[in-house]
Amino acid sequence: MSKNATHLSGGRFAVNVVSGWFRGEFTALGEPWLEHDERYRRLEELIRALRGVWTEGEFSFAGDFYRFRNFSLKPKPLSTAGRTHPEIFQGGNSTAARRMAGRVSDWYLSNGKDFDGASGPS
Repeated sequence: MSKNATHLSGGRFAVNVVSGWFRGEFTALGEPWLEHDERYRRLEELIRALRGVWTEGEFSFAGDFYRFRNFSLKPKPLSTAGRTHPEIFQGGNSTAARRMAGRVSDWYLSNGKDFDGASGPS
């Protein structure tokens, strides 16, 4: 029987995603450099694609950055306590990051900067 990280960890597996910020990493991999908000648009599309691959039998998706045609991932991630896929953590501090996290991520991590109207420990 095939297993993946969710099976091996008993469902205690999560994914942390980032939009990236260092241009040299993108260009070294042959990926186009996108401006800030476009990187979050691409990341949102990736998260939507991951959720589809993790939860649907045969997944088709046609976005601006990713495309899948009748893709079937086996084995699927282990379902635990009402969760059909690994939790998705996402960081950032910009407005684009916060809005995107609210739409598609399970957890949002601030990079330590203060939000408007709130301050850190004194």
